[in-house]
Amino acid sequence: MNMIGKELCPAVKRARDFKLYTYDGRVLLDLYRENGRAFSGHKSGKLVLTLKNAAEQGVFCSYPSVYGGRLQKALRTLFPAFPYSAVFSGESAAMQAADVLFDENTALCDPVRGESGSFERWRPTLPVSSKAQTLFVILPAGGFSRAVALCSRTPLSAGETLSPVETAVLTRAVYDWIALSEKIADETPKIAAPAWKRNGFYLLYGGSDYEKMRTEALNRGVLLPPTAVEAAVLPLTATKGDWGKITEVLTLSEGEY
Repeated sequence: MNMIGKELCPAVKRARDFKLYTYDGRVLLDLYRENGRAFSGHKSGKLVLTLKNAAEQGVFCSYPSVYGGRLQKALRTLFPAFPYSAVFSGESAAMQAADVLFDENTALCDPVRGESGSFERWRPTLPVSSKAQTLFVILPAGGFSRAVALCSRTPLSAGETLSPVETAVLTRAVYDWIALSEKIADETPKIAAPAWKRNGFYLLYGGSDYEKMRTEALNRGVLLPPTAVEAAVLPLTATKGDWGKITEVLTLSEGEY
């Protein structure tokens, strides 16, 4: 996971939906959303209320709680074909656990790139292939947590114990996504952008000199991922003016940056 630093994005004061508001008064359209961790947008659903309620209990340490079982139940609801789950504090821990399940030749497949296999990354709005045996799940919790869940068709070893606060927010994120996913319709405009390959709400850059492209996009008010390896994520909803700005950035030619 590439962290985004101040050299790639100005200091952010607040965020809402798919926009970032910086200390220097700028409004940025966020097409990064921390590699999908804020896929549903910033401050979405009931995450903030859940965070406040859980924080009032005062248990910020990674102690067992009722929320672990609730998160597993939520994941079974989201992925009924993958009833077994284990949650980890980050991507590295989850990948280490996955190494036990698969041989060294098994790669993590990403449906954004049209890949499918026994070990797949779950991407909100994209279908899971019939080949998948275990899912690598980055939950859309507004960027609050770096936790990753493995969800499998077969039993898994136990994962890590997270704090009740973090687990409560992750559980809420799952249910919020289930509710939101039933309402989503991809009504994003068709954008003729030769340098980008699109798959639903996701975009992969295939042009040259991504660093210059990203810098020019930021100058025009659009935040792109730190590297071309990561997919940009279109907003689920946006104004006509916002789509105009996004289209302007995605259709930039090399001579314009």
